[in-house]
Amino acid sequence: MNALKMKQILMFLGWCCKIGNNSGKPTIYPYLCNAFMKPKSINNLFTLMLLALIWGSSFILYKKALLVFTPVEVVSMRLSLSALALLPFWIQGAKHIPRKDWKYVIQSGYIGNGIPVYLFAVAVNLAASGVVGTLNSLTPLFSLTLGMIFYGYPFRWMKVSGVLLALIGATLLVLNKGQGNLANHYLAGILAVVATIFYGWNSLLTKKNLSKYHSKTVSAGALLSVGIPAFVVLLFTDALEKFQTNPDAFQAFGFTAILSLGGTAMALILYNRLIAKAGAIYAASVAYLMPLVAILWGWADGETILAVHLLGFLSILLGIGLLNYEKEK
Repeated sequence: MNALKMKQILMFLGWCCKIGNNSGKPTIYPYLCNAFMKPKSINNLFTLMLLALIWGSSFILYKKALLVFTPVEVVSMRLSLSALALLPFWIQGAKHIPRKDWKYVIQSGYIGNGIPVYLFAVAVNLAASGVVGTLNSLTPLFSLTLGMIFYGYPFRWMKVSGVLLALIGATLLVLNKGQGNLANHYLAGILAVVATIFYGWNSLLTKKNLSKYHSKTVSAGALLSVGIPAFVVLLFTDALEKFQTNPDAFQAFGFTAILSLGGTAMALILYNRLIAKAGAIYAASVAYLMPLVAILWGWADGETILAVHLLGFLSILLGIGLLNYEKEK
């Protein structure tokens, strides 16, 4: 990535997140920018941006790691390292979760981590990481949809309109491949959407069954439940052999380690801190900033980003804006 592209990225981010004019009111993305005006401290905004950067960068890290390793190898290494990093939290806090509820922790591990992470890794291997990353923002919308259908969430037209508008945006992203194999692009879009459905489902199950326990302990137990099987899977792959035969293997492993330790362990601590200081609603808005980071990283890495991709991204943002507007009323 050259200096010019970096400058253009920073200018675009500044334009998107500019908060106000002389009147002090948001000038663009009013609902999203309005969320930025809520924190009492600039530290909350900084934490939010840092989380968006960490999680939004995970898709480009996947792409770099996949130059050497297969999707199964990358995800198996990520889950194994993440479980190892968070193991102390489980050792310290497992006693506070009754054994009868451990099944929900394991359930969260597979529905919220194991299955969707593997799906996203395969999707990034088939299509542009920026487009795949943008589809991740559908997670809160699927939480809402599944909540209304299966968990008795109240039906409101404003929320339904937001869901439909966001799905239109996702369709625009999936149906316009930009470059590469058309069939692979469609398959990647389907896999990414299915992964976000799992994420949305997991958030509902976790809220219902595990919300009374410390999130660090729950996350550590969930990752441990998938990390151990992932390590076993890793032993039956060619990953270890690639360290001996491929000179780029250690660099690719470095990307995977950053993805594991930064994107999981460090991000979890930051996210929990942000919830404590600014509230759960504000912290959840990181899911809406991640796609922008993913798209910009993909563009900086030479991926083709079409105008229709940006249109789809804006459609998703508007849909989310309708949901946030409903929550504010």
